[in-house]
Amino acid sequence: MNYISTIAEVLLESKHNLYLESRSLLFNKPDEYMEKELDDKYDYSPEEMDEGAVEETFFTGFAQTENFTTMIDWSGEYDPGQLEEWVNKRMNMLGLPAEDFLFIKEWEENLQIDSLGRGDYIVEKFSLMGKYLEKNALKLVFYVDGSDAYYPFIVSLTDFEKLPKQGRCSDDDEDYELSICGWDEMK
Repeated sequence: MNYISTIAEVLLESKHNLYLESRSLLFNKPDEYMEKELDDKYDYSPEEMDEGAVEETFFTGFAQTENFTTMIDWSGEYDPGQLEEWVNKRMNMLGLPAEDFLFIKEWEENLQIDSLGRGDYIVEKFSLMGKYLEKNALKLVFYVDGSDAYYPFIVSLTDFEKLPKQGRCSDDDEDYELSICGWDEMK
């Protein structure tokens, strides 16, 4: 079993079978995949399969569509509150109540943004969110694929232990391995 398949089983929870079925159609029955309009749904077409990184690209597209992750640029959120909105969606999926994240708002009000380098704001925000989630027996983890984007996931602390540790957590585009890293391992 390859690394993506292994982590998908934990990260995609109840949608893992749907992921496997959709992936199977993509690889084995591309016409049926297209007929079901999965290319639009998961933002990945069979025509893209010869471009490399098929497994990784389909995985992130599927995970984003099903709200298991969101893509956050290394330099910060695309929209203010993107992280909080996504965390609330995930908490809802996990059967937990929504949060107002006042601690984030307070932090932002007291933040001297000029003292942070480009990209430092979002890493600090991940740290705050990671600490908050751990108080609730959850772990903020990141799928590292060598791109300049963050793909956060939320898993239980128990499920975090099930994730295979492969490679290392690095933000160096030339020196990465696919890996899952906890918020406290991100550099």
